[in-house]
Amino acid sequence: MLGTPRHALALKRLDVTYPDGTWALRGVSFDVAVGSTLGVVGESGSGKSTLVRALLGVLPSGSRLRGSAVIAGIDLVGLSPRAHRRVRGRLVGLVAQDPYGSHNPLLRVGQNVAEAWRALGKRPPPGWIAERLSALGIERASSSSRQHPHQWSGGMLQRASIIAATAHQPELLLADEPTSALDA
Repeated sequence: MLGTPRHALALKRLDVTYPDGTWALRGVSFDVAVGSTLGVVGESGSGKSTLVRALLGVLPSGSRLRGSAVIAGIDLVGLSPRAHRRVRGRLVGLVAQDPYGSHNPLLRVGQNVAEAWRALGKRPPPGWIAERLSALGIERASSSSRQHPHQWSGGMLQRASIIAATAHQPELLLADEPTSALDA
């Protein structure tokens, strides 16, 4: 289709330097075609999470980002924090490595999932959360969603994270070690 980007993500010579001078990423370049999956593999400390943080615009204050990272025709490099907030959820979704750390323990699981909607000033459609939880194998989804995160297993919480990350059908879904907390 004319005018449709061929890539969900196009990285060109992406560099990240932390405020202390640590050069975390150097010249990272790759494309992710629409509808495809790319796994980034590397040892601990190799920059995988830094790459995710750079794309989400949540690097530590004072970090330097150079190169380009284009999603849906928008270059994320140089976006203001406000512009990045508009991109998160709509264009880029995140499934974090630690589902316990990414869920507010004071909120019930359903409320945590609904944060994906509230962050954009919206409410999920009635029954939407329970329907999605049920589709991903959460038994008694409606009542289970009223439990707190500590009452769920890591795998159950990771499924709730996936629902939140895909709530607005983003162009790109980032998953930072999404299988680390899955149930046996």
